[in-house]
Amino acid sequence: MPDQAEKLRKKALQQTSYQAYTIALASPKGGVGRTSICANLALTLHNANQKVCAIDFSFHLGDLALIFQENPPQPLENLLKKNLNIWDILHTTKFKLSLLASSYRNNLSLTPSTTQSILQKIEPLKKHFDFILIDTRACLENYLLPLYRWCDEVMLLTTAQPSAIVGCYAFLKSFPTLPITLLLNSCESKRQEREITDLICQASRELLGKNISNHSPIPQDHRVQEALFHRAPFVSEFPNTKATKAMQVIASELIENKRKFLNNLSPIFYPYKESAQ
Repeated sequence: MPDQAEKLRKKALQQTSYQAYTIALASPKGGVGRTSICANLALTLHNANQKVCAIDFSFHLGDLALIFQENPPQPLENLLKKNLNIWDILHTTKFKLSLLASSYRNNLSLTPSTTQSILQKIEPLKKHFDFILIDTRACLENYLLPLYRWCDEVMLLTTAQPSAIVGCYAFLKSFPTLPITLLLNSCESKRQEREITDLICQASRELLGKNISNHSPIPQDHRVQEALFHRAPFVSEFPNTKATKAMQVIASELIENKRKFLNNLSPIFYPYKESAQ
């Protein structure tokens, strides 16, 4: 849609400079709620007055657009296949947050080089958003490594299922140097939260010598599945449900993570700040 692309270009030029906090949502096992969490967390941050872009990097699936009830005309892979620029494909959803969707019909060859080329194309987004959330595929393939390295935080999702926990171990072992945080979905109790997070964090310390922090859990909530059935974000369908309130807590944690992250970077961006005082 040329008109929308032109409006986005003009708006981008008028924006003051942002420094986006970039988050990849990852899980080596499917069925842990990764895409749903990405969509609902993006919308929760947007509702907290943050400028947000959600990106669907789970090629061949295209599920993120379905949750937002959108059908963008240009999928993410057209950055390379049609040599488009980022403003040609950036789509504004009915919720007023930005979306880069992928297509289930995608036949793009997925390699680290392909990922790097896409990242070069989307790099300008970092100066126009507060948060960039990226949904990835359930796999341990190397083509995702450049993306994980591009992000400020890799949010590793799990449930209490043994196969999901084992998948977390495999992910940590495959990508030991990434800035990983842990998020437990469909948590049944405080006791289960402690058991699962302690188990994974302890394994990370003992096997890899790596400390990882964890976000507040998302409780088991039947409203989540009900919203998925209607192809809608649960935070908009059920604003007072337990899972929605958990999303608000996690959004606050991410805003705080970003503040700490930028404070750590401030000597790089403002090298004379301390000496000027």
